[in-house]
Amino acid sequence: MNTKLIPLAAAILLAATPIATVSAADIGLVAPQPSVHAAGYGFAYDFGSKHAVGTFARAGETCSLTLVISDRVGEDDVPVMGSRVQFAVAAGTGTSVTSPEGLGLQVDCSADARHVVVKPLGEGI
Repeated sequence: MNTKLIPLAAAILLAATPIATVSAADIGLVAPQPSVHAAGYGFAYDFGSKHAVGTFARAGETCSLTLVISDRVGEDDVPVMGSRVQFAVAAGTGTSVTSPEGLGLQVDCSADARHVVVKPLGEGI
């Protein structure tokens, strides 16, 4: 057996092996599915033409939710200022925000107000 051909064969095999691509959603940078967030931790979601960044604090039996909502921008676009909105979401209840396209987010406060569950609403998120 020619041992000089083994490294060459390995290089050819590696070059022919397809490389898997990983998207931001695959590694959790953009959460496409419902996700749980503890108080004080931030989260970010894209829905339709909008982008939301949020956090919440526990205030007794309420989730004090703050979201900054802005237009989504591409790599070549200049970022725009967002609008900050604040919600008092009672424990065990929820609220939602939607984009002009009908896509949105549902934010539910847990029964003990210790975490929120954020769920994308609509198709194509």
